[in-house]
Amino acid sequence: MGIQDFSQLRKDYGREQADVIMNITGNIVSGQVNGDTAKQLSERFGKIMQGRESISLNSGKTSISRSKQLESAVPPSKISSLSSGKFVRMVADDPNCKIDLKKIHCEIIKIIMR
Repeated sequence: MGIQDFSQLRKDYGREQADVIMNITGNIVSGQVNGDTAKQLSERFGKIMQGRESISLNSGKTSISRSKQLESAVPPSKISSLSSGKFVRMVADDPNCKIDLKKIHCEIIKIIMR
């Protein structure tokens, strides 16, 4: 099934059926989308630990503070600002045949063969 936006699915199938369809979907490929669709996709991609570093300067002394924080793997702002040819993807795998890159953010590069 292919849709441009979750709102299309809700319009055509109703909220309840649209939610069922979205919750049983294992493979997702998305280009730029906004609003609720970007938020829902971001939630499906989950969260990852991100390293943070802050530097403070005070009376000639420099201190560096490092921490880790759980943040969205692909934030809604990233999904809503994807350029043409860029997309995010999540694919389902089989427990007996694991996929290393289940979730990716990538760009299509045009290859010209002669």
